[in-house]
Parts: sequence; C-alpha cells; structure tokens
Amino acid sequence: MISAFLGVSGRTVAAHAALLLANAHARVDGVVSLVRVIAPGDATLSPSFASLDGIVLVEREASTQNKVAAIVTEEVEAARQVGRSVVLDLPSTCHADPRIRERVAVMVMAVGQAPLDEQGALALVAADAVPSRGRTKQRAPGLGAAPCWLLGCSRSGGGPAAAAFERAMTQNRDTQDVARPRILPVTLPMLSRAEAAGLIDGGLNARMLAAGVILLAILRIIEADPGIERVETAAIDAALGEDGPASLLPDDRVPGDRLRDLADELQAIGEGLKPTPDDLLDAPLLEDWRPETRTVRVLAGRVHGHPNFPAGRPIVTSDLYASDGKSWARSLSRWYRLGVPATALSEGDLH
Repeated sequence: MISAFLGVSGRTVAAHAALLLANAHARVDGVVSLVRVIAPGDATLSPSFASLDGIVLVEREASTQNKVAAIVTEEVEAARQVGRSVVLDLPSTCHADPRIRERVAVMVMAVGQAPLDEQGALALVAADAVPSRGRTKQRAPGLGAAPCWLLGCSRSGGGPAAAAFERAMTQNRDTQDVARPRILPVTLPMLSRAEAAGLIDGGLNARMLAAGVILLAILRIIEADPGIERVETAAIDAALGEDGPASLLPDDRVPGDRLRDLADELQAIGEGLKPTPDDLLDAPLLEDWRPETRTVRVLAGRVHGHPNFPAGRPIVTSDLYASDGKSWARSLSRWYRLGVPATALSEGDLH
C-alpha cells in the first residue's frame, strides 16, 4: 500500500500520523518504507529512528514541487520493486499534484484541533468532496483516482472524538458551502511529550500502537475500494477480527488527556461559551441523580519555594494525582519535593 500524509498548517501532526502508521506497518507486515520529503533546513528525524527494526527511513530535501514529485516517483518505484509498502510524509502542496496523486493509493490530510486547521482542510480537499444536498461535485483537472480523506489529530477519546470531529467538519462545510468531505472514522490522540518521543525512538506504548493498527486497517479498506465515501465500523471490526464495535467506541483518554480537556471546557464555561448543543448531543444521560461529596486526597504541610506563598507558610495542596510516597508528589497544579513527613507513613498511604 502507498499512503501519503499531508498537514494543513505545519508538518507536525502529519509527521506524527505517518510515524504511527509506519510503526503499525512494521509490526503487522514486518517492513515498510517511510519517505519524508522536507524543505532545505527542515528538521530531520534522529539517528535512533533510522535504526528501528522494520522501518526503512528515507529523508530527502526538495526545494521545488517538481523535485518533490520526482522523489516520490523514484522512492515509490524502488519500494514496489521489492514489494514493500510506503508511507509518505509530504508538504501540503502535494495534494493537488497529479503526478503524486496517481502514485498514491490513499491520501490523508491530517487536521489539527484548531478551527483554522479544520477550515483550511476543507478548502484544500474541496475537489475531493462527496456531492450532497444538491451540490455538484467539482473535481480539479488531472487529479488521480484516489480522493483525499480527513484525519482528526490531537483529538483523544476514541469513537466519541471521531464523531465530534465529523460534526465539526460538517458544520464548517455548511459555513463554507462546500460538498461533504471524506472523513476517517477514527482520530489520533493528543500525544504527551513522552509519547511523541516514543514515536522517534521506537518506544510506542499500547495506546499508540493500537491507534496505528486501527488506522492501518481503515486505510487498507479504502485501498481495496477507492470509491467508497464512508468506512463503516462493521468493516473495520471485520478487518481487525473484532466481534463488535468495541475497537473504536471506548473513550481511551489517559489522565493527561482528560485534564487538558477539562481545563479547556472550564475556561469555555467561564466565558459563557459552553456547553453547546453539540457538546450535549451524545453526552450520557444521568437519571435519578443527586449531588454527593467524596474525599479527595491532598497533602498538607509547610511549603518552601512556592510561587504564591512565603517560605514556611502552612498550605493544603490541590488534588493529589501521583507520588512515590517519599520524595515527590504531583498535584493538579504542580510538582512538589517531599521533605520530612509530619508522621511516619505506612505502606500505601499515598498510593
């Protein structure tokens, strides 16, 4: 399979998506070529990535679109000669280049979470959109047979996140009066700093590997039927060997994702912007509800070096999220170094 990833603004989210897919290919197929075409002066991957088993890394500079097209043609043909799949990480300008489109089985536009990314993606893929509501599909002259699909990136939450991304793109489509784009029924999660580093040095965790494998299964469905307008969950489950839609629907956010989402939502609530009807559309319904309280673990003590309090001030920290019980603690707000405890702690007091 020859797949290509492009970004709307910048290269980071598309590069992360390409790296995830390349790692999935390596685990499933044994070997894959990852071809990155970069501009002169752009950052390259670390030498440690080039030594990962199963991934043949090619990074080449191109200062013109003609050079980009020549590199893609050369590298794709070289991989085909040995029966190897190729993952391309390309500049967004490649989307409208027929020389590249005709060599790619699946083209994916990686869309970040900013509204400008969503609007920019729709403008770029307007020629690939599906006609709907009486609109006439206008395809740019010379484009290859494989249309471009939108992939929501930096959007944790499994199936609910994918559904929210599709709704957001639909709303933006109506605003811009363009036809319905093809949207992948999965999103890639927001990566922590450690996870982003793991993409480069091969230290993928289970969540990242699962995201890559699901994405690979979806792209192979599209490769087998390039004309489809939607990828159904049942087809994905069949490709993955699942009995039901559990592969896509769970909310897979890790604690860091949940805290980031909560911070954004609380700010929007404070500004009077939330909740919107879309926020509550698929929200779970709680019946027979009542307010209750529960104990939240915190630390109390005399603090030194806090940005808000003088040395020696007695404080109570915000909610405690992690600690080794002897030398460090992480609250909702910040890290703490732990000195001498007030009383001896028993095993498990902070765990």
